[in-house]
Amino acid sequence: PDAIGVGLGEDTGVVITGGDHLETIGSGQVIIFDGHELQHTNIAEVSEGEALSIEHMVVHIIARGYHYNVAKRTFFAPERVEH
Repeated sequence: PDAIGVGLGEDTGVVITGGDHLETIGSGQVIIFDGHELQHTNIAEVSEGEALSIEHMVVHIIARGYHYNVAKRTFFAPERVEH
């Protein structure tokens, strides 16, 4: 549950500064999967190709210019950026 997953869209990436600050670049989106509030999952029991269940996963979808602070687990619009 402490892990954070990062999914990159086509023609999209992240710039990481300060070790914990992500900024989206490119024309697509970045998806942040944050499991710190996870309540239940069957991930340990499912086999490849089987359906996965996850309860209370926090998901952020971040477009170009938006930011995410990994240490604080917070999302920032361009005008509210904290470095």
